[in-house]
Amino acid sequence: MKKLLIFIPCLNEEKNLKTTFNAIPKNFSNILETEVVVVDDCSIDNTIEEAKKLNLKIISHKNHVGLSKVFNSMVDYFNKSKFDLMCVLDADNQYSAKDINILIDEMREKELDMIVGSRKILENKIMSRSKKFFQILGSWIVSMIIGYKISDVTSGFRIYKRKCFEEGFYVENNFSYTIESLIIFSWKRLKIGSKLINTNEGQLRESRLFKSNSEYIKKQTYIIIKNFNKYFPLKFFSIIATLFLIPGILISFRYLFIFFAGGGGHIQSLILSAILIISSLIIFVMGILSNSISNVSLQLKNLNNQKKDSHYSIINNDN
Repeated sequence: MKKLLIFIPCLNEEKNLKTTFNAIPKNFSNILETEVVVVDDCSIDNTIEEAKKLNLKIISHKNHVGLSKVFNSMVDYFNKSKFDLMCVLDADNQYSAKDINILIDEMREKELDMIVGSRKILENKIMSRSKKFFQILGSWIVSMIIGYKISDVTSGFRIYKRKCFEEGFYVENNFSYTIESLIIFSWKRLKIGSKLINTNEGQLRESRLFKSNSEYIKKQTYIIIKNFNKYFPLKFFSIIATLFLIPGILISFRYLFIFFAGGGGHIQSLILSAILIISSLIIFVMGILSNSISNVSLQLKNLNNQKKDSHYSIINNDN
């Protein structure tokens, strides 16, 4: 029997916290003990007071640190706790909290280290068509990188085992932890899965993570490229090398076809082909060198021992 820790990250959720908390089931399958903890990101409303009324433990930040650093604080607290499983549930009531049971069962049956509660994107009435398109495209790209099919890589509704955070874990970007954490887990060779879950039509508020779709796409694209290069340099440089190699080979075949057909000239094609093929080889060698000298493991272990971004206080409600 496992022990489950549920985090509710909050930023000015005074009006929504009670609804989100009350939606959490009182009992879970194969779970011996459950605790719900509010993680406050320096709210300026009465979020903390509302959490106290609900008799919830609170992780409080003195300064606004953003969602990624809030997640790092949750991981730090979880690592120091007695719990076996960690669940993150947004306070906007987007996800159906009762589906936590579905994720736990799926995780147990497939022996997963982490599971993502994937929204049914095509059926989602809140997302615009453009956002649906980029969500599906982004999920496909990330799935190709990590080697696991995750249909909604930006979903924050997830459950983690302790194994996910062993030997160090730290999200570096200042935007969102969802994609970067998946790439880290894949690099650590953890077993990742996803399960379609329900969403509530009565979402309590719009996302505060980004102001526009263009901003969201730009930041997530940067996160994908940066972490793909950092954790899988050989695969990253191999793809770039292939983009040079294929046209180089095609152009060389074209030159040879013309040459053996009795045509003259076209020496420019031969030069361009040589440049492309040599460039691809250089890029591939760069990938091998980058992979060989990669010190990601050492960085993660060092970051695990630091207290960076774990500056939070704990407010207990034992009344």
